Amino acid sequence: MDLRASLCIVSALAALAGSSGWAFASAADSPPAQEVTEFAKLIATVDQPGAADTIIGRYLSPEPLPGVSPKEVYDTAALAMLDHPFNTVRWYSLERIAAYASFRVNSFGANQGYIRYDDLFQAWPGAKALRISALMETSIAEFCETVGGRYGQYAMVSYDRPDGVVSDAARAYFGLLRAGYVPTRTIQWVPAVGRCWRADSVLGVARAAAGEPQARTNLAWVAATAGILQQQDQAGAQRVLTRAGPLLAHSTGPWAEECRAIQVNLFVRAGKLSDAVAAQRGVAEHTGQGSAYLLQLADEAGDEAAVDVACRLLAQEKADETDIIRAAEYLNVMAAQKPAAPRYSERCRAILTAQLSSKRRWSAEGEVEARLILASLLVKAGSADQAWTVLSAPAAEAALRASTDTYHRSQFEELRAELAASRVK
Repeated sequence: MDLRASLCIVSALAALAGSSGWAFASAADSPPAQEVTEFAKLIATVDQPGAADTIIGRYLSPEPLPGVSPKEVYDTAALAMLDHPFNTVRWYSLERIAAYASFRVNSFGANQGYIRYDDLFQAWPGAKALRISALMETSIAEFCETVGGRYGQYAMVSYDRPDGVVSDAARAYFGLLRAGYVPTRTIQWVPAVGRCWRADSVLGVARAAAGEPQARTNLAWVAATAGILQQQDQAGAQRVLTRAGPLLAHSTGPWAEECRAIQVNLFVRAGKLSDAVAAQRGVAEHTGQGSAYLLQLADEAGDEAAVDVACRLLAQEKADETDIIRAAEYLNVMAAQKPAAPRYSERCRAILTAQLSSKRRWSAEGEVEARLILASLLVKAGSADQAWTVLSAPAAEAALRASTDTYHRSQFEELRAELAASRVK
C-alpha cells in the first residue's frame, strides 16, 4: 500500500466519524491534519524499522498524542492488512498494531484483540523465517503487559480465551528460544497467567519446557519457565531453579536477576523468611539493586545483621535512587508505627544524610521527597534547625522548582513554612 492509499484510508475513516460516534463533533474539533498525515506515512512504511513502535508510542500510549484515536489506529491497520498477504513483514507489523489497539478501543474490542494476538503467536515460525523474531518477542511482551494490566480486566471473552492465547504466547516464546533467538526483554508472565480462568494449558507448556535441555543451559528459558509456574505451581518453579542452580550461581545479567527474584518470591510465599533474606541479600550485594526489599524482609525476619547490610548498601553513592526512596518510606512508616524503636528513625536519617551530602545526581522528585522525609524525622527528633538547613539549602530550592510531584512539593513547602514561622518566633 502506498502513501496515497494510506491517506485515503484515514480520510475515509474521518469522513465516517459522524455516523460511527467515535470522532470529534465539529470541524473545529477535528484531528490536526498534520498528525493524520504523519499517521498515514507511518502506516505506509510500517514494515520499516521503528514505524510500528512509533505508532504505538504516539497513539496508543497512556498519554497519546491528540488527533488519532485507538479506534482509528485499529480500523486503519485492519483495513491495510486486507491488501497484504499473510507471512510478510507488513502483515506481522499491522497485526501487532491492530491487536494492541483492540484492547484500547473498548471492552468488546478486547475479544478481537485476543483473536488477533492468537493469530500472531501461532504464526511465530514465519517471523523466524523473516528474521523478525524481535517483533514477535515484543508482541508477546506487549500482550502479557496488556492482559495482565487494567485492559485485561474488561475483556468480554469466553472463559477459556485468555488461557488459550497465553498458552500460545508461551509456545511462541519457547519456540523462538529453541530456534536460537536471544531475547532482549523480560516478559510479565505472572499477571498474564493470573488472568486465565483455567491455567492448565499454559502451566502444561511451562512444565514441558522444564523437561527440555535448555532448562539447564539457558537462563532466559529458566526465567520464563519458573516465571509462568511460580504463582500456581511453586514446587514446579522451585525444581526448575534448583536444576539450574549451577548455571545460576556464576551468572550475571537480567535473566540471572529475574531468576533470583523469582527464588526470593518463592521463599516468601513458602513462609521461609530466613531463606528469602539470604537470597535477597545475594541479589542486593551482587547487583546493587533490591536493597530496600532486603531491608524490609530482614526487618520482618528479625535479622539485624542483614538489616545492617541493607543500610550499608543504601548509604553507598552507587545505590539505586528508587531503592533509597523506598527504604526511606518504609523506615519512616515503621518509625511512626513503633516510636519505642528509635533505630528506624536513626537508620533512615543516616541513609538520607549520607546520600544528600554525596555527589549523587538526584531526580528533582526524588530529592524533594528525600529531603522532606529527612526533615520530618529531624523535627520529630527535636532538631528543627537541622531540618531547616535540609529544606532551605540551594539544592533543595532547585529541586523544588524542577519537581513535577505536586503532592510532595506541597508537603515540602508546608513544612518549610512552619519551620520558618517558628524561627521568627
